[in-house]
Amino acid sequence: MRSLVITIVLAGGAAVGCSKSPTGNAGATACSVTLSGSVTGTYDCTPALTVWASAGDTGSFSFQVANSGSQPSVVVSVWWMGQPATGRYTNAGGSEGAMSVGTSSAQSWYATAGTGSTAGTYDLDLTSVTNAVGSSTGESYTSHGSLTASLVALAPGTTGTVTLSATF
Repeated sequence: MRSLVITIVLAGGAAVGCSKSPTGNAGATACSVTLSGSVTGTYDCTPALTVWASAGDTGSFSFQVANSGSQPSVVVSVWWMGQPATGRYTNAGGSEGAMSVGTSSAQSWYATAGTGSTAGTYDLDLTSVTNAVGSSTGESYTSHGSLTASLVALAPGTTGTVTLSATF
């Protein structure tokens, strides 16, 4: 069974793009994330990272958008057992996970599965995972694909839903 956890923290609005290695040797530069619904906006999320940590045999996908002016702070992290491979990682596919979006006005939305409750939905589709660059702690990859999610209200006073659409 693949385990998946997605975490998004947002102060403002968000969507995603192409995954790039921390070494700069693997990955593409295009990364875009779009939020719609109760929070809206499209932002550059370069670089998105796809890596494998040998110590825990854990693969992961992540990106971050820094808070600046009206631009939100967005953090996404998805992880599973084993090396990154093409395929889908979803809450409906038996993976465990959690996702959240929050604004500076204390509103928040989330999706979760396999953590004692299920809410919202998410689907990470890795269509290409190539160019492994090794290090003493694992590997980094160039990856392409998409992430979509439907998040439901979490915090008191929060209403509606947020749809996240990312391409990389």
